[in-house]
Amino acid sequence: KKLTANDELRTLQEKKDGLIDELADLMKVDPPQAQPLFVLRWEQDRLAELVDVLSFVSATSSVVTWQHALALAQHAAGDSDTAAATFTAALAITAAEPVRDWLWLPEAIVAAEACALVGTDEQCDRLARVLEPYAGVDVVVAEGSVITLGPVARPLAVLLERAGRHDDAARTAADARERTGDTGARLWARVGVRLDG
Repeated sequence: KKLTANDELRTLQEKKDGLIDELADLMKVDPPQAQPLFVLRWEQDRLAELVDVLSFVSATSSVVTWQHALALAQHAAGDSDTAAATFTAALAITAAEPVRDWLWLPEAIVAAEACALVGTDEQCDRLARVLEPYAGVDVVVAEGSVITLGPVARPLAVLLERAGRHDDAARTAADARERTGDTGARLWARVGVRLDG
């Protein structure tokens, strides 16, 4: 039987899904593999699939980013109350960190995404004030693989809106839209927290 183009695409998709499933299993043994899979599932709007894996990674890693990532996955799975509790516990750690090193800003961006979805207005305001000095920064993580999380301005705009700072939010959202086009990070204009409500 001759394969059609649709059959070939389906076969390729099945192989890709199989490799991703293997990567998810590998994450339980080698947590650094979590980064590319987390971002891939985030881009695909499929974070709900990672609740179990991220629960394991966040429980076994000292990197608090995974707790924020877990909150995003829990929210995606429809468990907003658990996501809010996970986020609140993680935010206390993020806010207390005295060292603002190269890993802190990616952590804060994932925290901002979670905060915009499940945080309180007060938490949004507090985190927005921490992130405002970084509004013009594009976040890239280069640990094992190179991953872009887009501009700080993108989740910052939503935090500002939630905090009731509407004029600042509008300016920051405009900057985020411009930056995602200018840097080639157009994908990030479509995923994560939305700039248009």
